[in-house]
Amino acid sequence: PDAIPGRQYLEFPEGHEDVRALGIEVIGNARTDKARADRLLDFFRRDFRYTVSDPAPDLRRFLFGEKAGYCEHYAASLALLLRAVGIPSRVAVGYLGGEWNALGKYLIVRQSDAHAWVEAWIGGGWATLDATPPQGEASPFYRKTGPLGLYSDWLRQRWDKYVMSYSLRMQA
Repeated sequence: PDAIPGRQYLEFPEGHEDVRALGIEVIGNARTDKARADRLLDFFRRDFRYTVSDPAPDLRRFLFGEKAGYCEHYAASLALLLRAVGIPSRVAVGYLGGEWNALGKYLIVRQSDAHAWVEAWIGGGWATLDATPPQGEASPFYRKTGPLGLYSDWLRQRWDKYVMSYSLRMQA
């Protein structure tokens, strides 16, 4: 089991009492941390939209105004709302997705696969929560390389591995 998180995962910035009030309003009478987290996730599934072209300039305008942003907006806002209702949380970043290259049997991971989500302390462990709406083919980052592109990427990978980075250790 994970160690119980420290108080830093409940820290809440001064001057954001409107955000705290929003969190309390959204969870309503939900009693468990899981039920509270589910209500907060549902909140983002109503009137919010994903955009990289015209995102809200700050967290308050994302939550109360434009309701438009990308994964960092969703993750930061969800983490803050979770903390507002007493659930320890943290923002996590990494890569989500990629494209499988069957020719070389490897995953092509691009910068556009970068993502942010939330981990919340629920039920005695860190649970992954993602308020960002799924994008799929509608995503501005959705990209299929195609057979020629996959072959080209495989050739580039082989060149890099066996010509550019061919060390004495690999030769042995």
